[in-house]
Amino acid sequence: MAKRFKKLKKIAIAASTLFSLFSANLVSFAKVDTGNNYTFIPARSYYAKYISENASMDSDIVQYVWLKLFSEESNWRNGQSYYSSPYLTWGHKYYSDYVTNDGKIASSYRTNITYNSQFDSYLYQTITRNDDFIINWINSNPDVFKQYCKTVKSHPGFAKAIIDLTSGSNSDTNFLGDGQYAKNNLFLRGAASTATNRHQGNGSGAKWSVTAANATGYDIDILKVLGNNYRKLNKTQKDWVRTYFSWMIADYISNRSNSLAGESEELLNMIAVSAEAYDSSNPQLFFDYCINNTNANIGEFIANSTESHGLKSALYTGVDDISSNTDMSVIWDLSDGDCYYTNSSWIGYREPQGQSADNDYDWLCYKICFDSGAYWVNLKNLVATNPTTRTQMEDWIMRYNTKAASSSNEFANAVARAGQTISEVVSNATWSGCGKTCPENVYGGNGEILYTRDNAFDCGIHQTVQGWNIAKPLGVETISFTIPTHGLNVDSTISYRLYDTTNNRTVSIIGEVSKTRTITVPAKYVWSSTLAIEGITYYRDGNQGHVERSGSCPQTHHGTTTINFTYANVSACVANNHDFTWTYNFYDSDGKMITDDNKTSIPAYCLASGICKNCGHKAEYKDTQLKVNKNGNSTIYTAAFAHSSVPNLGTKSHTVFAPTQSSFATRFTPSVNSGYLSASSELTNFGRTHNITRVYEGDGNAVQLVTTASGTVALKSGAIGAGAKSITVNAVGHDIIYRLMNPITGELKGSRQELIAQSGASECTWNLSGYSDEELEGVYVVVEMYSRDENWGGHALGETVTCSSTVQFNYIEVNY
Repeated sequence: MAKRFKKLKKIAIAASTLFSLFSANLVSFAKVDTGNNYTFIPARSYYAKYISENASMDSDIVQYVWLKLFSEESNWRNGQSYYSSPYLTWGHKYYSDYVTNDGKIASSYRTNITYNSQFDSYLYQTITRNDDFIINWINSNPDVFKQYCKTVKSHPGFAKAIIDLTSGSNSDTNFLGDGQYAKNNLFLRGAASTATNRHQGNGSGAKWSVTAANATGYDIDILKVLGNNYRKLNKTQKDWVRTYFSWMIADYISNRSNSLAGESEELLNMIAVSAEAYDSSNPQLFFDYCINNTNANIGEFIANSTESHGLKSALYTGVDDISSNTDMSVIWDLSDGDCYYTNSSWIGYREPQGQSADNDYDWLCYKICFDSGAYWVNLKNLVATNPTTRTQMEDWIMRYNTKAASSSNEFANAVARAGQTISEVVSNATWSGCGKTCPENVYGGNGEILYTRDNAFDCGIHQTVQGWNIAKPLGVETISFTIPTHGLNVDSTISYRLYDTTNNRTVSIIGEVSKTRTITVPAKYVWSSTLAIEGITYYRDGNQGHVERSGSCPQTHHGTTTINFTYANVSACVANNHDFTWTYNFYDSDGKMITDDNKTSIPAYCLASGICKNCGHKAEYKDTQLKVNKNGNSTIYTAAFAHSSVPNLGTKSHTVFAPTQSSFATRFTPSVNSGYLSASSELTNFGRTHNITRVYEGDGNAVQLVTTASGTVALKSGAIGAGAKSITVNAVGHDIIYRLMNPITGELKGSRQELIAQSGASECTWNLSGYSDEELEGVYVVVEMYSRDENWGGHALGETVTCSSTVQFNYIEVNY
């Protein structure tokens, strides 16, 4: 091993460790140099059992077992000292019974412990109880560590361990330091180390080089873990993660799904709402992501970016209120456009005119649509480019202009002409022809026809070109042209381009065409006055060829170009306001809807779904900030919605009942509720007896009898219900260890009871009042029993000598 283990920090581990080894009937031990102090460690076959029993110890032996497992399981091949043919894997040769993290007893046969999520809780316990284990691990097995970080979603226990380990804020416990590129960022530096200090002299234990290249560091691996659990982080951790925002954003823009954030939804959610995303080279990418993903609140995107641009005071209802919006439907759809606020000095305010002031999001809609500040202009462009928010914005603009006292004639005209097609001549042209006629009359001086000549003539194409330019009226969604066609086989043609007058950017362009063509106006320009049409008409007329018997060509040609504007329909709901009918549903943390009769599932959020009674338009509003009120044996979860005075959006509550906490007890014995119990393989009916009987035949003191019996019994996770007040365990054994275990954090502090050198049945009782609900979540019980009996010499001739050892589990009683 690369790391020389320090001396055991807790000598008290020796008794329980050796007892655990004896209880497994171990007969072989290995020795390891732990800093000039030799300590026994378990044989390989008992690694799984040893870890399950001792993972929560502050112990170099536990660390050693883990690191040996990582190394040997990952390198099971010929040439290694521990390799044996024909065993296919490490677990084929080395295995034992062990207690799983849900209180069941299983065999580790053919089990790969490395990367096995069932051992995550034990890994959590070792990481959090041994502050140098991460460093020892990375120095010894960096590839295994990186793989755990890469697959962090499959290892929640490992993730929680990293979060808890890095949560410290002072110099002695803060592994993170000041973030990206900081010298005190422990995980930034390489593993080849000679240094003895973690943070430039503050805190001990790190064995990392401060001169190694950044590429050899492990900060990105830790970032994956913290980023996948961002909402669980404290300020120290979030500040550290934020130092990587700009790097992650650039990485995502360049590499998308192959980037760090692209591989982690929570990381992507985190950076998408950041101010750095707004200021990035592609803010539209992140704006659109927020609109399409309710776990990345567009409200946070707006709040974070306004705050970073010094515009926090522009948020009339506050940062927290804006941040709560998971999408923009409430901002746009539930704002009526009247701009009646409770504060008359606020942006866009108009006198209520006999109506009471409301408190909807008109102020924010107004800022986005009409504010000329650089931030708001950019935000408006993001809104207009996204098809969903563009439609919502256009609807609001209609409502605003309909209700505004200064409503423009142009908008009023668009509403009045909704759905209609209006034609307008954009070009009138006159050009010369040849004036010939066939047959041709020959006239006298007095105007009389002298005779008619039946001669032919040649007539070419007579043409001219005329340019024109016209602004597209507000509200027009399609455009078509009527172009004159005169003469035989002659068509007038047209070419045009649509362009944005604010920057002269071409929106679309069409070369010379001879037929009428309909143009669909890009949606973002339908309710914009900045689009114009620039065109050229190529007028043509004439017989185009040889005229022999009849025909004529005017002396002067005339032509017109007509443009036809078709206006978008405007419904009453769009022009005035939608009238929503709301339904409410609560959902758990897995996104599953909770029915009204389900009084046990805890809601994580409430979703208000609205349907307009007139037009069927849909809107949704998600409230994740539920208010919690405990009332006796029930808990009431209320969704008040952050912006509580939005019209028609009320409150909704859901009540969760705890189990009735009357006084009763549940017993688990070998014959009652035994399905919740599991026992190690050496036990029969949850017990074992080992007897030896011999007759003394006069051989001095040579009669030396020793018997042993051992076994483990566990009460599975889930058997102990909520509201348990105490747990009592009764078993028979010479030595017994009773433990309460949490599936993630391991042994509950102070719960281990070691009864040594007992006779007969022994009992232990835990008062659970000292443990939190979180500690007791999924708690299970482990009972390790061991008996040893000796019968040495000093017997009479012919005397029958006996030796007996018994272990027996009797019951576990849970009192409520």
